[in-house]
Amino acid sequence: MTPAAVVALGALLFTVLSFWLLNARPGRLKSYEPHTFAAILGSAVRIRLPLVLHNTGALPIIVQNLRLCVPDDAPLLWITTRSQLKPASSDNHQFASVFHVPGRTAKEVFVEFGRDDPLAAKDYPVRVEVKLAHKDQWQPLVSFLLLAGQAGQPAYITYSNDPEIVPRRELEA
Repeated sequence: MTPAAVVALGALLFTVLSFWLLNARPGRLKSYEPHTFAAILGSAVRIRLPLVLHNTGALPIIVQNLRLCVPDDAPLLWITTRSQLKPASSDNHQFASVFHVPGRTAKEVFVEFGRDDPLAAKDYPVRVEVKLAHKDQWQPLVSFLLLAGQAGQPAYITYSNDPEIVPRRELEA
């Protein structure tokens, strides 16, 4: 093989690999711990989280479903997507529906989870799981300590989830 052929082959491989990295590489969906949440923990539990979904790849990712998992308890299901974190009568909502996160972008969503069984007002280590169109199983999205011990109010209001603002309480067994 001549030196010119080696250079040409190297340039071709570089071009194909660069194209794949920039335009055809599937990515991962990442999220981050929310520093606020809204909740009411009465007989019908509702927890609203501001989630930022970041697609690290070039191809879009289709989100089919979300759920909030609480250890040793039934998960809270995705009920609606809201237009803001603060619960209000003017808060526009969409029922849970499939959406996409374009490649190399971040998307903010206000996801409302709920169930009809009560949940005690205490802090919980929780995990948000996501069902993606290209995966058969639920995937962990983000895990964090939900400071729900302060959410004992009988109203659906917003709380801080920042451990520097809210003193940490011991997790109850």
